Amino acid sequence: MNALAFANYIIWFVNRNFPNTSFTHVKLQKILYYVYCDFLKNGTTLFEDKIEKWQYGPVTPNVYNTFRSYGFSRITTPETPIRFVNDENGIRFEREAFDPSVLNFSYEQLERINVIVSGLIKREAFELVELTHEENSWIRAAQAIKNGEKNILYTEQELLTESKDCDVLIN
Repeated sequence: MNALAFANYIIWFVNRNFPNTSFTHVKLQKILYYVYCDFLKNGTTLFEDKIEKWQYGPVTPNVYNTFRSYGFSRITTPETPIRFVNDENGIRFEREAFDPSVLNFSYEQLERINVIVSGLIKREAFELVELTHEENSWIRAAQAIKNGEKNILYTEQELLTESKDCDVLIN
């Protein structure tokens, strides 16, 4: 699976369950990061995309590039494929509806994801940024980030041992 498919699930879930909550691409990135770390600590890699250290904390570049156009506005829909339609109503392009079953998660995995997302969505985006900035893995890279260095990756070991515990963050 790629990170975009997983991000689409988070967007779909948030919009169905928290329609009036602030949900920017900054918040999406941090929620994506914390869910990824939680699963990694339990022996599951959610997606193959790398997570980078950026000025505002962890970022998955493919997801960032897909949703950055939202800026500080609410992300309202998953980015699904666009299909060409030619029917009695004419010719047009339509975005396919997101189907959460494409992720092939077990019931238990979906429940865990939903619990984490439900807990973290209540926090402000920059509160989540600050939480990631308290982690040693980001602190060690802070000067390099400030100097404009790019492509600073989180190592699997950093994600396993230095990210905050989701159970603490959501309680």
